[in-house]
Amino acid sequence: MGKKYKKIILFIILILGLVFILGYSYKKYSNSFSEGAIVIKLANLSVNYLDGNAIKTPSKNKTINFSVTNDSNSDVFYSIKMVNIKKFAPNVKLTLVDKSNNKIAIKTNQKSDIIIDNGVKITSHDTHSYSIIIDNPQEDFNVFELEISEDKEADITVTKTIINNNIIKSSPTTKVGEVISTTDEGLISDLDDYGVTYYFRGNVSNNYFKFADKMWRIVRINGDGTIRLILDEPVQVLEQFSSESVDFDKSGISKSLEDWYKANLYSAEKFIVENKYCYDYTLSSDNNVFAAYNRLIVANNPSFNCEGKVISKKIGLLSIDEAIFAGLAVNKPNNSNYLYNSRLNDWWTITPATNDNGFNVFIVRIDGAIVPANSRNIKSIRPVINLSSYLHIEGDGTKENPYKIIEK
Repeated sequence: MGKKYKKIILFIILILGLVFILGYSYKKYSNSFSEGAIVIKLANLSVNYLDGNAIKTPSKNKTINFSVTNDSNSDVFYSIKMVNIKKFAPNVKLTLVDKSNNKIAIKTNQKSDIIIDNGVKITSHDTHSYSIIIDNPQEDFNVFELEISEDKEADITVTKTIINNNIIKSSPTTKVGEVISTTDEGLISDLDDYGVTYYFRGNVSNNYFKFADKMWRIVRINGDGTIRLILDEPVQVLEQFSSESVDFDKSGISKSLEDWYKANLYSAEKFIVENKYCYDYTLSSDNNVFAAYNRLIVANNPSFNCEGKVISKKIGLLSIDEAIFAGLAVNKPNNSNYLYNSRLNDWWTITPATNDNGFNVFIVRIDGAIVPANSRNIKSIRPVINLSSYLHIEGDGTKENPYKIIEK
């Protein structure tokens, strides 16, 4: 056979080999990212993308469904991500909904992969079902891929550690605002200005957090994933809330909080994040009561959504709404609640009450009852801070083994 024919045959073989490799690579890729239903097997998980994981949405509204099954005999942690993002419509709104109807708003950042949720714990042979609801008013294209990946337990952040250590409830056992909570009602989901918040209610015993050599209690996981703490120790600072102005930034208590922060938390402030505190000092039409009084006392409608002035600080006070969600109530003593501590004096909340015979603010009395008090009175401060959601912690949240930050 001539050299010419040998070269032709060799060329044909090379072409066929290249075609085979490309075909195999395409098949392998298409088995990983598909616009049709596909099941992908990970080390311990099976992921069923019912509507595919290569997402293109030119329609106005679309729902994408998928599920995650733990095939192993032990607990597994996983993350939900959006990868290979090509485009998001300008006004598109994406929401992740789980089988308990908890919702997570997805921020559409086109420049990098998006972690929708991480450190999700799934027990042996359990299945988690999800939907991503896409609201696309301009009917423009959205192009991205879904990806489920397994996490190492050591990489789980503070937010997910707390969630994984509790059974999340969609509603409390007792009526918020009407009935005091004196039993352990656990960790309950609700909504705030950022998204899904998880709050402790009742006489819980697994929300202790040791930070900056002081013992705190976890009030809630904020909707942005940060952790809100309230000090569980007495503070040797007694202060008027305000002697003259209703402006919180000009109040005596604001200065006392800042001074206490500098003296006690400044060395640990790299873990503390600025967050918003709701100062609801809008007066009613008759100028006698503030908005929170009507909302909470008259209508019994507590909310984690701020309807007043938002104050962004690294230290603040608990709102009356948060105290009520925790299990306290107006004019009802409660000494069987995690906010109660026999060593504490009466302490200020951040929420104005009435404008009758002076500026009055809600306090939590020494017996655990919420009552109004004149802002010129001398009461204790009880600092509230927020920790970053990207920290790693150890412990189980009990008083004997409180959560503590692990520095990596």
